[in-house]
Amino acid sequence: GEGNTRTVTLTNVTGTADSNNKISIRANAVKDAAGNGSSVVTSTAFTIKAKDTTRPSVVISKPSPTTVEQGGTVKYTVSFSDETAMGTVNFNNDYVALIGFTGNVSVSGTGNTRYVTISNVTGTADSDNKITIRANAAKDAAGNGTVATNSTTFTIVEPVKDTTRPSVVISK
Repeated sequence: GEGNTRTVTLTNVTGTADSNNKISIRANAVKDAAGNGSSVVTSTAFTIKAKDTTRPSVVISKPSPTTVEQGGTVKYTVSFSDETAMGTVNFNNDYVALIGFTGNVSVSGTGNTRYVTISNVTGTADSDNKITIRANAAKDAAGNGTVATNSTTFTIVEPVKDTTRPSVVISK
């Protein structure tokens, strides 16, 4: 600052969270023309906030349907949340890993709720299959990213083959 005004800037402040903190200017920090020194002055209190290190959560719905025929489609709803405030949701196809099967992934929706549709599902019949949402698909306002999260499983089945022979009727 200049003249009679100075600004005190504190950086890298550490201390007990939610505590009242003050700064003091020592006596005689300034003197007037007659040599009289200033008194001790204490600031009003400020609070140190705890750093947010809690990761936002990811919730993956149960697969719909839970049994999928080869070549069929399975859908999930993926929700992101944080107890304080969400920052960004980066979630797209690249964050979906298919575990135990293959298929075509598409992601739709906006905000904190997204819809994952996997079409042309193929894999081993009667196997358990799932998706994983990779880490950092969303970040909260403090910059904490989501952890990788697995869905519940679904089963791939072979399409039911029609083995019933057609009937033929001969009229009289």
